[in-house]
Amino acid sequence: MIVDDKPVSLDELASVLGVHKRSLQTAIDRGVLLRVTRGKYPLGKSIRAYCEHLREVAGNRDHFRVGTGLAAERERIARHQADNLEMKNAAMRGELIPAKDVEAQWSDILRMLRSGMLALPSRVQQRLGHLSAHDLSILDREIRDTLEDLSDDPI
Repeated sequence: MIVDDKPVSLDELASVLGVHKRSLQTAIDRGVLLRVTRGKYPLGKSIRAYCEHLREVAGNRDHFRVGTGLAAERERIARHQADNLEMKNAAMRGELIPAKDVEAQWSDILRMLRSGMLALPSRVQQRLGHLSAHDLSILDREIRDTLEDLSDDPI
């Protein structure tokens, strides 16, 4: 069936397309459908224009699924905003600690560990009085070498 461009009302066009009149009004507002005369639309051109519009809308849905286009960008932004909000909420609940505070705490712990390790030879000398000064210097050297090796290790 060949559809000509005879002028039809919005009600008639909605009936032919099988859609609600509001859907067509939205299409008119977006410039998809154009009037021939007051309240009349060319039937054939309107059907083709509305079908093209539906194809474009369906194409955008495909872009959304594939992960390209404007819809995907909006989804990415929405995810980013949700992640930021989640981090702010976690910080307010006290579940997140600023990195500088963690670094300061670990620096203190490692300084105390180093001091304790360097104090080992004198503490061993107090408990094991029979060790010679040479034995203690070897123990001290081994501890210092180990600490030095650990400080150079880029874990």
